[in-house]
Amino acid sequence: MTSQTLNPETLAARLASELNENPAARRILLRTLLTDDFLLLPSKVDSLMDLPAKVERPR
Repeated sequence: MTSQTLNPETLAARLASELNENPAARRILLRTLLTDDFLLLPSKVDSLMDLPAKVERPR
């Protein structure tokens, strides 16, 4: 086995391709790289989107 060094662009393209083909690996990588606060954003945005329906406006 020979050792190869990939340039950053090739490495990024290869990683993106692999992650597009493997959603489970994508979830693992995102969980490793992102903070809990960032990972919770979708649920926070969903609850904010529901807010206008819950707020009664004065007449």
